[in-house]
Amino acid sequence: MFWKWKKQPPQDDVPFVRVQTRKRLWLDKRNIGKEIHIGFADGARYYIYPHDEIMDEILATRNVGKTKSWIERGLYHWPSLPKWAVELLAQYEVTERRQQHEPIVKGEAKTQWPNDDVQFVRVQKRTNLFISKKNIGKAYHIAFAFDGRYYLYPHDEVMNEIVSKKNVGNTKSWIERGLFHWPYPPKWAREMLAQYEVTKRMYDRAVVHHSFS
Repeated sequence: MFWKWKKQPPQDDVPFVRVQTRKRLWLDKRNIGKEIHIGFADGARYYIYPHDEIMDEILATRNVGKTKSWIERGLYHWPSLPKWAVELLAQYEVTERRQQHEPIVKGEAKTQWPNDDVQFVRVQKRTNLFISKKNIGKAYHIAFAFDGRYYLYPHDEVMNEIVSKKNVGNTKSWIERGLFHWPYPPKWAREMLAQYEVTKRMYDRAVVHHSFS
């Protein structure tokens, strides 16, 4: 859903940052000192925050540093945002009213800009929830609209979750054709995709500037 920048392009005064996409508020010792920002969606809200600054604030004010996950694995994350986290991240929200701060403010190319290291999300536009074996390992995102809602989801992550929890892997379509889609997303699918719902503006931008055939 968010773009990833490896480094600032030379001879360009646009303030690029390195963004690591996650599904939730996330702290990781491996990110320390790398000037990484974390991008994630929480329902209909979107955030891009400086990892080290938020980590320092949380470790200083919360009990995270004493948890088993932080001590043994070096990471900690929250499946849903507690109230204090919503307040802490308010200044880093990029939903709608803050979208004028999106890093790409000029030269919005349809494909990767020449002679730089910007790596864009590759978007496949579909008419419904769709998974395909042909997409595996290609870092594709799928964009589709349904009932006035807009979704942009990482294909492989969603595919793995569906195949592991539903009976899709045993269907004739998946076995013989290597694909499966839902003309009408069932309730469980809508709940799973809630974290990937985007605004129409973000959806249109992704489809226009980052889609391919």
